Amino acid sequence: MKVAVLFFGQPRFFDITVSFFKRYFEQLDNVDYFAHFWDSIKYRPHQPEELLDRNKLDTVIQLLNPITYKIQNYDPLDRFVETIIHLKNIFNNSFSPVSHNYKKHYYQYGQYCSLSTAFSLMEAWETKNKFKYDVVVKSIHSCLSF
Repeated sequence: MKVAVLFFGQPRFFDITVSFFKRYFEQLDNVDYFAHFWDSIKYRPHQPEELLDRNKLDTVIQLLNPITYKIQNYDPLDRFVETIIHLKNIFNNSFSPVSHNYKKHYYQYGQYCSLSTAFSLMEAWETKNKFKYDVVVKSIHSCLSF
């Protein structure tokens, strides 16, 4: 059985939790990791963001050894939020122009955009190698639930 584990979002606390994830999933054979992370971190919705500590994340990446991963700024999230707001306006018969104040929506939509990117990384790997994973686990890395 082939298992894909998708990590996504702001990688807060991942330097603390990565060893637990590795121990949990190493019990299985054929586990591949994929990840998408934003390049900044916020701990509460109205708190200022701080840039990602790349040294900590590099240590996490070495330990995790993902098939592939991506670290991005919020530009893709801006486009994602603009699309969501535009679709909401269409469904609500409101054709007002989309505001460019996207930051207020980052906390609401960021995890979905990030998960979508991690999933796309996994799908590209499946296509390239002509197989499908039997199980896909999506996991937020800032908490432990095992």
